[in-house]
Amino acid sequence: WKLKVADFRTLLIFFLALTSILATVTLATGLTRFGIGETKIWLIPILLFGGFFNPALSEEFIFRGLLQHGLVKRFGVWPGIIFASILFGLTHINNRQFGFHYPNWPFVGLATITGLGYGLIYYKRKSLTLAAGLHILIDFTHWIFFGGK
Repeated sequence: WKLKVADFRTLLIFFLALTSILATVTLATGLTRFGIGETKIWLIPILLFGGFFNPALSEEFIFRGLLQHGLVKRFGVWPGIIFASILFGLTHINNRQFGFHYPNWPFVGLATITGLGYGLIYYKRKSLTLAAGLHILIDFTHWIFFGGK
């Protein structure tokens, strides 16, 4: 839980890189449109605080803290991060996003991409807090600026 200034710098760099990739892919493919959602201002702290603990922290504990950690030890860094990210993506197959229902393959692809980002920051800094922080920042950006649910 201890964070240094360098951790915030790393979080910002990962956030900007991952947001750029996701925005480019989703806007170019027509999956999303840019626009501020109808979220009430008073919901912002609830979305950030609640979203950090569930789903961000719980998912990162499972996929990075347990799964990726074990896979990296067994198979190496890149296979471990990639396989954990693919499994993370597949767990999002039932999300109703972008007008798709089950199976939602576009969302699986995007969740796999985000999983790579979460996996890399976790591996680089050995911090579930940073992985969960990146996770909630990406989710929050999706909710507010790209009409996510």
